[in-house]
Amino acid sequence: MQFKIVKSVIGSEEVRAVSARELHFVLESKQDFSTWIKARIEKYDFVEGQDYLLHNFVEQHESGAKHKIEYYITLDMAKELSMVENNEQGKICRKYFIECEKQLRAEPKQLPQTYLEALEQLVVTEKEKQQALLQVDNLKTVVDDMTDWASVIRVAKHNKVSEKCFSWRKLKPKSKELGYELKYVPCARYDYKVLYHLNVFRAVYPQYDYNLNKEIIER
Repeated sequence: MQFKIVKSVIGSEEVRAVSARELHFVLESKQDFSTWIKARIEKYDFVEGQDYLLHNFVEQHESGAKHKIEYYITLDMAKELSMVENNEQGKICRKYFIECEKQLRAEPKQLPQTYLEALEQLVVTEKEKQQALLQVDNLKTVVDDMTDWASVIRVAKHNKVSEKCFSWRKLKPKSKELGYELKYVPCARYDYKVLYHLNVFRAVYPQYDYNLNKEIIER
């Protein structure tokens, strides 16, 4: 089984995209495709023209032609959908897309086109990666606690509100708009967590308190 990764223009940027139907099949979801993709888009605030494109096509059958809609989704969206599926196939797919992104950043190396290719490359680097993560895990935790970067988990805990009060769909584009890169650190809960600059939180959610460093001083 392989994903066909295509170049596509979503918004104003050229990105790599994959078929949501293919991903749905590989994830082995129990829902039919249409119900699954629409529910995921609504629940996780994916935006047409930013995270995915729609393409109408006709599928020929003995009983006649069927009109269908294809969803071409960005690799970011594909990673998110894989992660929230919360099964073994989802873990494999997420790692596959992560490896695809690594290869894109390291071009002109060839992009892996199959699970086997991606996983073979992961095997080579997995031991080194795990060793490096162990070495920097404590340092990255300190970064999360002592700088102007924080996760949704930490900000929500500090303000004693639900994490659902903060949407990454709003924080991510605002980070890009303000010129802040996202930081990723290991997390036992989700494998990794995303850190956003506090100025991004302030811009999107000004009603909350972000004096997080006070916690360090009072400890």
